[in-house]
Amino acid sequence: MPAPEPERFEFRVESSVPDESTVPAPVLLQVLDGAQRTIFLLGLLQEGREVRERARISADIEEKYVLRCAVPKAGSYVLPAVLGNPQSDLFAQEAIHSVAEKFRRVGEALSKRTMDSFKQIIPDRVMRVRVLEALRSMLPKTGSGWRLTMKTGNAEFARFDETLAAVIQESVKRAEDEGMVTTVTGRLVKIDFSERKLTIHYPVTNREMDCFYDEAVEEMLLENRRDMIQVTGRVTLDNRDQPIKITEVEKISDLDLSPFQVVSVPCKDKTLRFIRPLSLSPKANENWQLLFLEQPDLGIDVFGATRERLLAELHEQIALLWCEYAQADDGSLAPAARKVKERLLASIQEVQSAPQ
Repeated sequence: MPAPEPERFEFRVESSVPDESTVPAPVLLQVLDGAQRTIFLLGLLQEGREVRERARISADIEEKYVLRCAVPKAGSYVLPAVLGNPQSDLFAQEAIHSVAEKFRRVGEALSKRTMDSFKQIIPDRVMRVRVLEALRSMLPKTGSGWRLTMKTGNAEFARFDETLAAVIQESVKRAEDEGMVTTVTGRLVKIDFSERKLTIHYPVTNREMDCFYDEAVEEMLLENRRDMIQVTGRVTLDNRDQPIKITEVEKISDLDLSPFQVVSVPCKDKTLRFIRPLSLSPKANENWQLLFLEQPDLGIDVFGATRERLLAELHEQIALLWCEYAQADDGSLAPAARKVKERLLASIQEVQSAPQ
């Protein structure tokens, strides 16, 4: 059986200057970096991986969906490229083909400004914003005079110029507006039970902010009346994108800085169990809007707006560190990374997860 045809792309960078066949290195790097980041994100989507606040591209995604560049062609700067490593796993070719097709479709949708089609291709809001931002990085800078076309075979599927930046900006804004439910941390100033309103001092702007709640969350408010609280709801922003009011409050809680006790972490079909429970105390950043957990000896450095997000990020990073450091060959690691590997192996045991 003949081997399947590889997924080939062609990136053509053209100048407004006639007969120009060279391109500045930063422009070329910008195009390739943006294309690769877009493809990695589409690879995460293909593999069913969740994209969190801090999007991490794991080693297996990097290997499977790598964009490999060929020798440039003459004329306007034309760079052929092949997508993916079909040898990375048994079903890689099918997944690579699916990612290549999505890359063509999102490029075409953006080029034609059919953003409803773009949304159908990537319905998840967070992933859609990530992909739009990656594609934005491929665009020629305003006033640069460059343009980019992309082809598969002889078929052009996208043409990017500097005017698309405004299209992406508006699409990102709309996507963000869909999910303006967020968590804000501030010092509780006063409560007005008759108006069902609480006022907090927001450290970022050094101003007071009104938060409107309904009867369903009033019990939470009575239970959480300490100095610093976290309010989750629909946020109204000012013209500087700073929150000025919260309506439809969903949750009110104290800012909890008590230690995390980590005993075990899920990792694919395994469980990573700490030989001694790992205790990590969260710290808030200077404006209190992010919580951090750090353990440099194990390579842990995560952040999140809430304890729930912080725990999810912590589990994700420990699993990632285990796969990329503890399971790696010593020869592929720098000296500092080998020390992290040694500490991980000394601190964690890998056990088979119980069947569901």
